[in-house]
Amino acid sequence: MGRVTLGLSGWPEGGHLASAVILRDGVPITFIEQERVTREKHSEDCSPFEAIEECLRVSGVPWSAVDEVVYGFDLAETYASVDRTLDDDALAILVPDHLLRTHRPEFRTVSHHLAHAASSFLCSHLREATILVADGTGESSATTLYYGNRNGIHQIRSFPTRLSLGFFYQAATFVAGFGGGAEGKLMGLAPYGAPRAEFHPFELTDDGYSLPGSEGAVRFSGQNFKTDLEPILQWWNERLSPYVSKTADVLHRADFAASVQAELERVMMHLVKLGVIETGVPDVIVAGGVGLNCSFNGKLQRSGLVRDLVVSPISSDVGIGLGAALYQNWKRTGKRPWRMRDAYLGPSWSDLEVDRAIRKFGLTSCDIETGERAWTRLLDLIASEKVIGWFDGAAEVGPRALGARSILADPREQEMTQYVNDVKGREFWRPLAPSILSEKFGTYFADAESSDFMLMALPVDSRSGKSIRATTHVDGTARPQSVGHSNPRYRELLLRWESKTGVPAILNTSFNLAGEPIVHSPFDALSTFGRSSLDALWLNSRLIIR
Repeated sequence: MGRVTLGLSGWPEGGHLASAVILRDGVPITFIEQERVTREKHSEDCSPFEAIEECLRVSGVPWSAVDEVVYGFDLAETYASVDRTLDDDALAILVPDHLLRTHRPEFRTVSHHLAHAASSFLCSHLREATILVADGTGESSATTLYYGNRNGIHQIRSFPTRLSLGFFYQAATFVAGFGGGAEGKLMGLAPYGAPRAEFHPFELTDDGYSLPGSEGAVRFSGQNFKTDLEPILQWWNERLSPYVSKTADVLHRADFAASVQAELERVMMHLVKLGVIETGVPDVIVAGGVGLNCSFNGKLQRSGLVRDLVVSPISSDVGIGLGAALYQNWKRTGKRPWRMRDAYLGPSWSDLEVDRAIRKFGLTSCDIETGERAWTRLLDLIASEKVIGWFDGAAEVGPRALGARSILADPREQEMTQYVNDVKGREFWRPLAPSILSEKFGTYFADAESSDFMLMALPVDSRSGKSIRATTHVDGTARPQSVGHSNPRYRELLLRWESKTGVPAILNTSFNLAGEPIVHSPFDALSTFGRSSLDALWLNSRLIIR
């Protein structure tokens, strides 16, 4: 069977984005995000039990065949950083007891930022790279610069938790009134405002950056990781609150959102520049939760600082189990056997399973089409401004829907932006994305050859962009997905849509309602369809129409 590794993310005290991934000889075969199975968004403060069980079920790998479990945090250093020791059995905390009673694999840990760096570098096409990891915090570092080459991933310098760019942005979402896990809302609102010239809480230095006055902002009590981090969030709250309008109108908070976004970009751009100067390598990787900031990624792509930019769709903590497992395999073998050409690492369901789910829901009041008639009806529905749930093939991993678990609509008229956001229960200012045939990508976007994972905000061509108005944000950018041959059915949809309308693009957003994870199973898709105002649902080539 080869060497089987189980990579894990998630922890019952202060962890989030729990996940599990099974690799055979360094190649992922199944990747499951905990939230998709439990339906609890962000899967905070939990071990990845359900993700592990689902990984084993989907992959068909027996637990007895798992040789090692790898975790993307150095637990000894993590606990030592808050003056504690981990007295319990870490493997027993991460893995269900009934599994460990029958078999106990080897257990290893990899430091958090190294796992982030590995999750992007070791499966990229780059042989060497300047790597910037930025998130909330790892063991005790919040930002780290690395140089990656064939001999290893070498740390250049790191910056402590009190300088966390992730916590800066997170605190700003609370101050703006959006609550936790709402970084996307703040990023989406920023283009509606203008940054304030005086808003520069960070200070750029010759060797990185500093945050004057923050020396006492992190005070570890040694009791709980979350409460230990409250002082830095409170510190930010006191400094950011004066910049936020107290009016109920959300657009009055747009200048604040723009200021926060501009400050993040200023610091991140400075760090990339320092890293490239030090390594001499303009091929750059951005990892960590901040790597999901599409606006920054797009500006970095266009900045002239980088020759090649790589950002992984699992750059957040959901990917650290994969990164840790890839790193252990690389240490053991010296090989990088897998390249992340697409994100379709999740489970798929057979037509038999889909039909069983449809029968269970008893959709007697709906029309169900198959074959060529299903395609014809689907295209007609989209062209008549209907909104479609799309569930087909292996699920994508990460927060971006890439044509496996998506909601689709006509991108041509601006009014569809508001309509689709209403269907999902989202705020009006949230942007939606275009999926575009890869060979037509340059017609719409001149600043990049492709964008497979929808992680860069790029300027839309003023002429061709008229056909994707619903996916163009207020600042004239969009966060596109280029669609090649890795998802044949989704590509077929785009080809058929182009043949019908002359437009090689479609509006694509994640298949979920506000506050919920992306759908995981046919049951989830049917449940969401039933609770929403979606007009139709595509399930593995079956079209269900209200």
